[in-house]
Amino acid sequence: MKAIVFDTFGGTEVLHETEAEIPQPGTGQVRVRVRAVGVNPVDGKIRSGAMENIFPTTLPAVPGGEIAGIVDAVGEGVDRLKAGDEVLGWSDTGSYAEYALAAATVLAHKPAGLDWTHAAALPVAGDGADRALDLLDVKDGETLLIHGASGALGTVAVQLAVARGARVIGTAGPANQEYVSSLGATALVYGEGLVERVRALAPNGVDAVLDAAGKGALEDSITLRGGTDRIVTT
Repeated sequence: MKAIVFDTFGGTEVLHETEAEIPQPGTGQVRVRVRAVGVNPVDGKIRSGAMENIFPTTLPAVPGGEIAGIVDAVGEGVDRLKAGDEVLGWSDTGSYAEYALAAATVLAHKPAGLDWTHAAALPVAGDGADRALDLLDVKDGETLLIHGASGALGTVAVQLAVARGARVIGTAGPANQEYVSSLGATALVYGEGLVERVRALAPNGVDAVLDAAGKGALEDSITLRGGTDRIVTT
């Protein structure tokens, strides 16, 4: 099979295509014929060597985690998936290849109406959003403030929170206000004066804050919550 690998740590120049053996699934694993992969910032950090203390890498290595594809072989102990199933999730062996192994427990069936490209973009953002909302314990009728509502994590989090019955106020740049509104949130431009603008929309306060922007919003979030309770930041 064809695969993208890196033999040494570095920039994108260390990536190259090679021929590799098709992997065989072990106990609890399936083999996926890859149709699309997700590319995430962490892929580049692992490739550069910056993540060695957290994710030790044996070289040569195939980068990537997010996959979408078709199960074509099933290992022992797997009963929830079968050959021919269309799935999305995470690879155990790196996703930048024609075939990848994955634990059956970290794969989900792909909805029929979801194309491969969008399916491959869901695992990190979807899992991150779902876990964040669980950590915040977002409930029906509550008001949730989401910073970075137009990004990957924010896009999924807005929709999941609305599905839980929450009222969502989502911050984003001027160009993304209409997009955030289309997801079901009350859109708001971030930046100076944000605390006052949020309070005008939610005079009774916000019940929880998800900072999916990851920078610049934590201080305002603490001010709006009156402390650090029920705030999750990336």
